[in-house]
Amino acid sequence: MALLKNIFGASSKSSVDRTNKWEDERQSIYDQIINREKFSYDMNADALYKQYAQQYEQNAKLAMQDTVGQVSALTGGYGNSYAQTAGQAVYNQQMSGLNDKALQLYQMALNQYNAEGDRLMQMYGITADQYQTEYNRIRDEIADEQWQKSYDEQRRQYNLGLAMDAAGMAMDMGQFMLGTAVDVGKFGAGMAFDISRAKAEDAFRREEIDWEKYVYNNNMEYNKERDAVTDSQWQASHALDEKATNANIALNYLNYYLDEKEVNSNIELNNKRLALDEKEVNSAIALNNKKYALDEKATNADIALRQQELKMSDEHFKQGLVYDYAALNTKTGGKITPTGDDAKPKDDTIREANPTEKMLAAAKTTAYKYKIATGIMSEEQAMKELGSMVYNNQMSEAEANQILKNLGYENK
Repeated sequence: MALLKNIFGASSKSSVDRTNKWEDERQSIYDQIINREKFSYDMNADALYKQYAQQYEQNAKLAMQDTVGQVSALTGGYGNSYAQTAGQAVYNQQMSGLNDKALQLYQMALNQYNAEGDRLMQMYGITADQYQTEYNRIRDEIADEQWQKSYDEQRRQYNLGLAMDAAGMAMDMGQFMLGTAVDVGKFGAGMAFDISRAKAEDAFRREEIDWEKYVYNNNMEYNKERDAVTDSQWQASHALDEKATNANIALNYLNYYLDEKEVNSNIELNNKRLALDEKEVNSAIALNNKKYALDEKATNADIALRQQELKMSDEHFKQGLVYDYAALNTKTGGKITPTGDDAKPKDDTIREANPTEKMLAAAKTTAYKYKIATGIMSEEQAMKELGSMVYNNQMSEAEANQILKNLGYENK
């Protein structure tokens, strides 16, 4: 057996490179999937959300200013609490749209996160397929190498058999020629030689059979070992893939549950905010309606007062003409007809208000008290207005003096 091994130079060392170049890349992608961070979204760190927030705040301020201006214009251009409340309500309504944008940006971030997860799974599937293809190629190369070794071994054995047969035939021919040359007395020696040769051939054949058995067993053991390694690798790969799939399914269910819970929480919070805003707006509207009713009541009172003033002013004008004419006629002995500047007294004496002027002064005093009490007009403004009306002949000095007296400003 040792002689045959030296002749054939058999070697079991493989020349196939068994390194799978896709192993590291597949493992790297698998690690990214397993160690991937949980989804989270911070809208305060989102540049797009900040841009939307600035835009909504700017539009809300412009809408509020426009609403305050329009409402103020309805009340004569003066600012009031109703205009401020209406402007704030418009501002809140404009800003409520920012919450919808926040939900949209959250959904966009979630979709991007899921898309990245899908991309990693696709990449893992591609690398796993390439790994399996490379693994199959290596196995095919090993199988081809084993087949080539087996083929070479069978061919060597065939050639050796031919050589042994030729040697046997030559030996038989030599023995035949030798047998014819020797006498019958040497027949026994030839028979002994034949027996010895037969034993040698039998021993050689036994050694050949042992070698064939050795080669066959060696190949069988190697094939069993390779099959066991292959099965082990397949089982490990299958277990790893199954574990990754189960982990990914569990992760997706967890993310879906957490996302649904977070969305429901945001919806509930927004509903609460909307309810509070609606309640606040309704309260502000009710308050403004009350203020508007008071303002309307005061305006109606002022209009009625003004109508009464106009009516009384007309009567006062008529009675004043009669009074002034009578006074001037008495002063001049009935010789001067008062016209233009001659109708005014020439001295600085302020006459006492007649009954009509006193009645007008009483009504106007009520109006001035209301304006001063509500802050619409100060005392100084009231006195200046009375002086201007006297100067423009819209009120007599006696009537103005009576109003000041009623207000308690006669010494001022």
